[in-house]
Amino acid sequence: MLVSHFRSREQLTGLLLELPALTTALERRQANAVPQLVDMLRRSEHILLTSRMRQAAGLAASRAALAAVRLEEVDSRIRTRERRCALQQIGLIGAALSEALTPVEQRIESARLTARQLLQLVAASGAISLNGDRDLMGLCERIWQLALGHDQLKSLAMQIRIALNRQDILLLLAEEIDPADFSQ
Repeated sequence: MLVSHFRSREQLTGLLLELPALTTALERRQANAVPQLVDMLRRSEHILLTSRMRQAAGLAASRAALAAVRLEEVDSRIRTRERRCALQQIGLIGAALSEALTPVEQRIESARLTARQLLQLVAASGAISLNGDRDLMGLCERIWQLALGHDQLKSLAMQIRIALNRQDILLLLAEEIDPADFSQ
């Protein structure tokens, strides 16, 4: 199953942005902070497992550390130890998510630079024009098909294809295209 790199980047970034609020909740000793962290860990693991990223194991270890505190003998200080453990795990969680996000972002940015070159060449050639058709995705599809079939553009298309799946390629082209470059 192909996973969208754009979607993975969006989801991982969203999870990273949850960490400051969770840290604040733990510092303020809010009762729901640890369950929220465990929920965030489960969601993070699911995203990483879906993308087949090894960082999911690190998040499972953090979740296990939190569970171990809960399984200890129950006493009046369990919540304090649980919060302390959660605060210790936040740094590890952030590092694992950042480590997973970095190659995804690098892949997208590398493909973005190549896509810009491709779009400049196609626009300069005049081989494709908008012709009143305001369907941006249709224009992107025609550009991509031209790139795959054209000998001089094929190497750029292959560089992009290696980095991204077809759905992501069309999204990337849609982000980078300037329709004014293709109107005559």
